[in-house]
Amino acid sequence: MSMLSVPAKELGWLVRDDFCPRCFWLLQKHKIPEGTLYETRFIRFINQFDRFVKGVISNSVHQDKELPDWLYNPLRQVLPNLPQVQKVIEPSLWEAEVRGFRLTGRADTLWQLEDGTFIIADYKLSQPGGVFQKFYEAQLNAYAFLASRQSPPIKVSHLLLIYFSLDEQGYVPSWGSANFPFQCSVVSVDIWDYRDVEELVERAGKLLSLPSPPNPAPNCNRCGENLTIWAQQLVAYLETLD
Repeated sequence: MSMLSVPAKELGWLVRDDFCPRCFWLLQKHKIPEGTLYETRFIRFINQFDRFVKGVISNSVHQDKELPDWLYNPLRQVLPNLPQVQKVIEPSLWEAEVRGFRLTGRADTLWQLEDGTFIIADYKLSQPGGVFQKFYEAQLNAYAFLASRQSPPIKVSHLLLIYFSLDEQGYVPSWGSANFPFQCSVVSVDIWDYRDVEELVERAGKLLSLPSPPNPAPNCNRCGENLTIWAQQLVAYLETLD
């Protein structure tokens, strides 16, 4: 019998204050393949923006041996004694067996420092904080856990959330040959005890192993909406197979 896979990027749902087991099951149990449905202009923009940022940072480290100023300055405010970033790596897909389930995930980016340790960073096109802060922290810690399970283990010393938001003051940082009206801010995320990650994986795995939706959270007002979305996505996907 094959081991059930738990996506690292989805563990954050379990730590949200408004977590609902039924909503989680509906949106994850029979997930529609990505890239086939509802690829809106906004989603395409986010993906293009993400690729652009990664390219600018990688080129800066490779050519100038340093992060670009618009990232270097806010990063040093948060981590003033951080060793120099020597290399930017695009991570491969990581996997690890956790309490009878398979945790899988691919981090946004991996930075190798001169002391031999690594940073896992995740880029977010939004304001820092908000209702998804806990979600992102769990996501990053799941990636750090996966890194520790590789052979040889990848020693992660820092986790970073790098936010890009529209600058209301009108400041337009220079990003090489182009200007963009985004302000960069950096949030350092604490690295959890890996047993906390294992517990989340086990909870998620047990929920996704259920043959039918579990009971909803008390007073959840999203179950009906999520069921409708899930059904619409399933029907639309099946129509693409005709």
